[in-house]
Amino acid sequence: MKQLELFNESFRLTTTGLEIKGNPDFEDWMEYGHTLKTLDGTSRQFAIGDWIVAGFDKFQHGKWEAVQQVWGGNGALGSLQNYEYVAKHVESSRRRENLSFSHHAEVADLDPNDQHDFLQLAVDKKLSVASLRDAIREEKVRRKAEEEKRKTEEEEKKSIHFSSDADDWATPFDFFELLNDEFSFTLDVCANEQNAKCSRYFTVIDNGLAQDWRGACWMNPPYGREIDQWMEKAYKSAKDGATVVCLIPARTDTGWWWNYAIKGEIRFIKGRLKFGDASNSAPFPSAVVVFYPGVSPHDEQVIWWGEWND
Repeated sequence: MKQLELFNESFRLTTTGLEIKGNPDFEDWMEYGHTLKTLDGTSRQFAIGDWIVAGFDKFQHGKWEAVQQVWGGNGALGSLQNYEYVAKHVESSRRRENLSFSHHAEVADLDPNDQHDFLQLAVDKKLSVASLRDAIREEKVRRKAEEEKRKTEEEEKKSIHFSSDADDWATPFDFFELLNDEFSFTLDVCANEQNAKCSRYFTVIDNGLAQDWRGACWMNPPYGREIDQWMEKAYKSAKDGATVVCLIPARTDTGWWWNYAIKGEIRFIKGRLKFGDASNSAPFPSAVVVFYPGVSPHDEQVIWWGEWND
């Protein structure tokens, strides 16, 4: 075998690793591995890692067996695998010559942008490896907390905007069909892809409260504290010319009932509805409130409505 120098036409050693410049054959690659043994420091660790990565990319046979031929038995295998992993995951453009290989190892599992940011932080603040590790850990904790907060907010938003999606209070099909025969609905203002009652509908992503409601609208709103937002929206949409038919709990003890429901046509429903696939009736009475265009009720304002289950 021919002895190769650290700097030659095939290999170029830098302060942060090794560049493969030419087209070395397997023998050249193996021999340069022996040459790298003369190095020390961060450049040595990255150079060895780059050497292994380059060999694995170019020469598919042997792999770790070939590496071990150069570096000896299994004793060094763990370190060599670490060099290869860090070199493969931290590209040379992101490496900092004034930071140790261990600094780079701390960021190897991060995405490229985070690698850049944390390595720059380590340079700017002269962080030790332990301090860099703590900074990464703190950032992960912060991001996890933010993600949990985001998920919580999404769930809250979902509870606000989904009504038909709620298993316990999904609109009874026969009940809806009776009303649909009367009003010919064109828009379900709070639904999802699986339970929408109209071909046009708003999902939680659409945010029905932020949309314009036009035509004949069906609304089975969420029955929590946010129901007042939906009743206000229904009332104002009717003032703007829509017809909005609302299936709601008959809660005459609430502010939203007196602020909005009594301004529409109220149909108190005989008995109690069975929502969705429930085998038992709901634990509360229900009512249909109809806000006609301009809101003025047609004929009687309060109707005792037993027609649907007679």
